[in-house]
Parts: sequence; C-alpha cells; structure tokens
Amino acid sequence: MDRTLLGVPCLSSTGGLVFRQDGNPVTSDVLHVLADQYEDLRHLRDTSCVCFSDADFASQDDPKLRSTSGFCIYSFGSLITWSSKRQTLTAKSTMEAELIAASSAADECSWVYQLLTSLGFLFPTLQLPLPGVPLLVDNLAALQTANHPRTNAASKHIALRQFSIRGYSGEHDATPCIRCLWVPTKLNIAGFLTKLLPAVDF
Repeated sequence: MDRTLLGVPCLSSTGGLVFRQDGNPVTSDVLHVLADQYEDLRHLRDTSCVCFSDADFASQDDPKLRSTSGFCIYSFGSLITWSSKRQTLTAKSTMEAELIAASSAADECSWVYQLLTSLGFLFPTLQLPLPGVPLLVDNLAALQTANHPRTNAASKHIALRQFSIRGYSGEHDATPCIRCLWVPTKLNIAGFLTKLLPAVDF
C-alpha cells in the first residue's frame, strides 16, 4: 500500500528518483573500482550513500589566500547535494584546509543520514539502522587527524572542527552517521569543485 506524506503518495512522488544503480557511472567507474582495488573500501560496492570531500590550498586568486572547500554526496548513484565555496578563514596547511572541507561535508552527511533514516520505509533495500555514510578524503594527514581520538599541539587550534567530525563518527559511544575513509586523488570526484583539472580528469 502506497503511504502518503502530506497527502501526496510517497512512492508515486519519489519513484522517479529511485532506480537501479548498476549502470551509473559514479557507481560502476568509481565505487566499484575502489571496492575492487582497496580492501578497506569493499563495502562501497553496496553502499546507498557516499560523500566525496576535497579542498585546494591557498587560492592565488584570493587576496587572503583562503582555500576552497568542495563536497558532493551521491545517494543510490544520483548526485543529491554538492557545494563549492571559499573557506571563511585562511588555512595554515593542506591538512587544515582538507579538514575544514571535511567538517562542512560531515555536517551535510549528518543531515542526509537522518533523512534516509526517517524515510527508510520508502526504500525496501535499506538495512536499518543505516551504517555511517562513507566520507571519502584524499589527504592522509586530515584523515588521521579526523579519526585520531586525541588532539596534539599541532592541531589544537582546529580542535572544534575535529570534535565535530569525531562526534559524527561515533565518538563517546554515539551512533556513527559518517565514516572517514581515504580515497585516491584521481578518483576523488569532489576535486573538480575546488580546482582546475586537466580535461582528461574532468
């Protein structure tokens, strides 16, 4: 029986958004490649939602040398949300720029996770409770900082952003809504949102 949401048949109104993702370029050309080549990313083959995050460092066209954050989130093989914007503060390193970008992406991932959980009855293939949304980052230093349970002297000035990501990742026994993972730069789709890329990469 088709349930209704605000008087509109849910399955009828969202039927055009849900489709098989086997032939989708993002799934077949990116997620399947990652799942096949990297053991830690094998679960990406069956994921219903994934986020790519990236940042450039010290943009030359900005007087304050601020970096640009970018992220894109795919659900069921479809791009559902993305962002490309200048960071509000000047990052001191590529790690800090990537961490700021990942923090913004984590905020959006948390919202998407809650949305999919609340609308889970629309998607029979979803296993509830959902696993955390994979947040893919191509900077190992930022990834290790986000996943590390402690703050050191080199990263104390950005502790608040770390704590935000760690909270989403399930620190302090909370239910994790994201999982920070590494992705090769060549396969990071969010790259084109932050910098100019060669035509072959784009």
